[in-house]
This record gives sequence, structure tokens and C-alpha cells, in this order.
Amino acid sequence: MDNQDFVEKSLQRWDAFSLNYINYMQRNTSVFAFTLLNMLRIQQSKRILDAGCAGGYLHQYIINRKQKDCELYAIDFSPKMVEIAAQRMTKYQQNAPNLINFDHVTQEELQNVQIDNPAFKEFNYNLGVASVENLSTFQNDFFDTYFSNLVYHLIQNPILAFQEAYRVLKQGGNNYNILGLFGMTVLSKKEKCKLSTLQQEVFLEIGLLKPEQAFAGFIEDKQIIIEQAKQVGFKNILCWTQNAPFDCFTVDQLLQNGMKAIYDLYLAQDQETQQKISSLLQKKFDDQFNIVGEPFGVECIFLIGEK
Repeated sequence: MDNQDFVEKSLQRWDAFSLNYINYMQRNTSVFAFTLLNMLRIQQSKRILDAGCAGGYLHQYIINRKQKDCELYAIDFSPKMVEIAAQRMTKYQQNAPNLINFDHVTQEELQNVQIDNPAFKEFNYNLGVASVENLSTFQNDFFDTYFSNLVYHLIQNPILAFQEAYRVLKQGGNNYNILGLFGMTVLSKKEKCKLSTLQQEVFLEIGLLKPEQAFAGFIEDKQIIIEQAKQVGFKNILCWTQNAPFDCFTVDQLLQNGMKAIYDLYLAQDQETQQKISSLLQKKFDDQFNIVGEPFGVECIFLIGEK
């Protein structure tokens, strides 16, 4: 698959999946972002980039932790995701004193959203559509802190993304002292990310998916990303794994809140096939809860480093 075809298919998938992701899955995967933000000590930063922000789930949290004059920039290659982040911040900006639930976003709310809302200047908040592989809108040595949560395993050229991250970061010091701080997460080994593979396993088993159609964006060895980070110049690298459980307890929750393309494929089947899918999934749920005795979740590899 050439790069243009890859980008177009990825855009279609993420734009379609956007509301499902931000209204359900992102609150679970944001556990990883909390860890990154803590390790990168964002409260000391003057300019932060969230590279691949999706729906901006933690942007209000960052706003409340960063210095008032610190600039928060956030980009995603999915225009729909950026619109969702803008709508969330708009609701927050309008209702922050009342702390209403601004996380949930509907399709109707996105019809007139402004990603360059002038009111965002109050928080030094900036949104844009861009890819982590091409940050040409930012000059060299621009950011104090760069973080990217669950993005690099989805892109075609992670080395290019590492290079761009290194370019836009300021030169740092030592011992993670404010400037030039980089942090990212990727999905770990396939067997450690059962929630990401459960539906696909069943669809492959009954012949509704071909092996080449299954998601393959897992990093089996953390040494891969360590070497990529070193290759572009990052130093003082620390790398570890962390697991996050998901609040997914039924087959219906998994089907309705997972990838939209998979759910649409399920809905397109006749009643007998749907029942077969549900039964196979239920067996896997029963095994996980009653035999393994653990919730479903995903494991991520974390990497932080300095320029």
C-alpha cells in the first residue's frame, strides 16, 4: 500500500470511529497519558505539543495544571477528532465554573464548531490538523515538551515522526530539566492487548475477515522504539510497560464501542451469523472473567527521552 492510499484509508477509519473513540475508549486509554504528563512534568513547561491528540480528552486537565502563560498546542491528522477537541474545549470554556460534563460530544454539536475559536486564547490553547510525520507548520526548536499517546504504532513511518519530534523540540539539559522533553506510548505485544484483538479474532475464525485485514500495529519488542529514538538523537531514554484495564464487561459493550468498521460488519450479517459471533465472543468473555479472573485491557510501552 503506497503512502497516499495508507493515509486516506487511515483518515476514513479514524473519522468514522471518532465519536465512539472519544465517548468511550479514550477515557480508558487516557490512563497512559496521565502517566506521560506526570513523567514529563508539564507544570514546568512553557510550550507543549500533544501530537495526535484525538478528541483532546485530557486538555482540560492540562489547562488546569500548566502555567497560565504556557502555550498548549494539539494536532491530529483526523479533522473530525480535532473538531471534537474544539467542541470539548468550547463547552469547558463556557461552563468551567460549573464543571458540567463536557466530555461527551454528539454529532449535532460538531456542526458549527470552530477549531480556531478566539475564546481559546484565554487558555493559550491552539488546535490544528496535521500528521506527526509532518510538523512543517512548526519551526525548529519550538516546544519545551512533546508527547504522543498511542499514535506511533498506527503510522507508516515512525522514524519520520521521531525526526519531526526531535526537530521541533528545544535543546534540553540533563535529568529531565524542563526543556527538550519527549514522551510517547505505543501498543505492546498482541497477547497483552486482548481487548484490541478480541473482535478480530472471532471475525477471522468465522471467515468474515482475512488475515491481511486484521490490525497489526503491535510492538513486540520495546528495543525497536528505543533504537528508533536513539537513531534520531534522543538521549537519557527510559522505557517501560504499563497495563490499563477497560470498563468493558459485556459483549454488547465491546461490539457497540469498538471499531465502527467491525460493528458495521457485524450489523451487515444475518441473524444466525450475528448469534454465532455473539456466542463466540461470550465464550471469550467468560474465559477472561471466570478463568483468568482479570478485566480486559491493553498494555502499552512508554518511552521518554531528552533532546
